[in-house]
Amino acid sequence: AESLRMLRKHHIHVTGSFIFGFDSDDDSIFQDTLDFAIDNKIHLAQFSNLTPLPGTRLYSQMVEEGRMKPGYWLNGVKEDETVFQPKNFDPRELADRTREVQRDFYSIRSIMKRFYFNRYAPHLLMYNLVYNRFGTDRSPVYRVTKPAQLPA
Repeated sequence: AESLRMLRKHHIHVTGSFIFGFDSDDDSIFQDTLDFAIDNKIHLAQFSNLTPLPGTRLYSQMVEEGRMKPGYWLNGVKEDETVFQPKNFDPRELADRTREVQRDFYSIRSIMKRFYFNRYAPHLLMYNLVYNRFGTDRSPVYRVTKPAQLPA
């Protein structure tokens, strides 16, 4: 929080990038992350599900534990699809909760809490309003996706 305050003081904007689905994540992670992003006036943010990438220890671990099919990327993974079995969530729940945080972050109420005036304010406000309308599940063109099918 202190680092973000110093960056704001020097007119440096931060785009937050938050990943949900680690084994240490519990139900509180979604609200805690949203509160942190709003309280620290992060202008722009991306919220994603954890995606174990081939060649990483995490990928090997998930395959070994039977929590993910090897070669999942060959099946046309969608942007918000959960490709593994999270430890503390159902795959669909993780995807839904991640989308909810994104939707709430780009709500009008959140935008107003995070907004402060500077020379970039018009651009950042416009981006937030466009994302509110077209980049969340409120969008009329938003795709609903299914989670990956995991081995029984």
